[in-house]
Amino acid sequence: MVRRLLLVCTIVFLWLIIHDSLASAVPAATIGKHGCQTECGNVNISFPFGIGSPHCYADDWFEVVCKNSSRPFLKRTNLEVLNTSYIDGYLETDQTIQVRSPITFWNCKGKGTQGPLNLTGSPFVLSNDQNIVAAISYDVLALMSSSILDGTEISAGCKSKCSNKYHNRSCNGVNCCQTTIPSHDMQTYTITFQNTDSVCKYAFVVDENWFMSSNSTDFVEIKDMHFVPVTLYWTLYHSPQEIFGNEFMPENSGSKYYCQNGAVSGNQTSFRCFCKDGYSGIAYLSPDGCQDVNECEMSPTICDGVGTCVNTVGSYKCRKPKVLVVVIGVGSGLGALFLLIIGARCLYKSIKKRKAIKRRKQLFKQNGGLLRTKLFNSKELQKATDNFNLDRVLG
Repeated sequence: MVRRLLLVCTIVFLWLIIHDSLASAVPAATIGKHGCQTECGNVNISFPFGIGSPHCYADDWFEVVCKNSSRPFLKRTNLEVLNTSYIDGYLETDQTIQVRSPITFWNCKGKGTQGPLNLTGSPFVLSNDQNIVAAISYDVLALMSSSILDGTEISAGCKSKCSNKYHNRSCNGVNCCQTTIPSHDMQTYTITFQNTDSVCKYAFVVDENWFMSSNSTDFVEIKDMHFVPVTLYWTLYHSPQEIFGNEFMPENSGSKYYCQNGAVSGNQTSFRCFCKDGYSGIAYLSPDGCQDVNECEMSPTICDGVGTCVNTVGSYKCRKPKVLVVVIGVGSGLGALFLLIIGARCLYKSIKKRKAIKRRKQLFKQNGGLLRTKLFNSKELQKATDNFNLDRVLG
């Protein structure tokens, strides 16, 4: 009996482990439409960008061609794609894409003149909070200028100090300067140098994180490059019906995602969709685009001091240590079983004793039972003994 109980407890324990493992499992994230290529070389291509047939991307601006099976390019702008914001299994909140942008050189040997980005008419604009303008040379003064839609001229620039003995390992204003770009939706710009002497100088718009992570090498080594990474915002000027086949999903809906109206450009209105809290992915691929976030993996200490983190769909819960629960359960079960066995044994003995007594009574009756006894009065005794005659005495 005890062996059977231990077997049952083991099975229950294993079931609890398997159940939690299945609950914690996160389905593979979806980054592209069904049947569409989602990788080119080591770059993930996530919707609304796509490779192949028209249903794989939102429109022609988002079409990607995979050159030599390893280098993705935006077909209409011929910009090489470095990533589409899908990093380590999660989609960044901002709708961005990182591409290679040309460096503007002046009087540098072996370097031709390349025009900067021109994104006019596209759904892409320069990210003003992720990019900076940088210029590298001795005593350089570089200016970035642009005209926005209403014709207003905007500009940003920086000037470096000269030092022949200083080797740059940080862009702090000596032989290298940097500044933020204007907070407007810029699609095209020009870079000019105000002091056009014979010294080689170069400037560029660049993703700030990439630029600052280059501190391990001299910034002057960028001169050997032709392009640097730049981050662009993108916008979908489509109706929800064109993307989802239905209307907006409000934030209070029961779906995993929701949408909001965005910017207006001419007679077009954009919209943006987001995965709700507890989910991550590409909302534009819903209903399967937003996948459950495993909070237990993202924040391993989220349940410290409370219990074990158990991932649930769209959330998580902190469960008390399972071993303690099982030990208490097994101990309670064994105690209850012990009392049950003792009670059953006592009941068995009582029933057996009753049956023995009942059996003896039945056998007693079958064999005649007790002899019947009759009491006589004195007159009856006198008559029966012939007036108490001694000759009637037996023995």
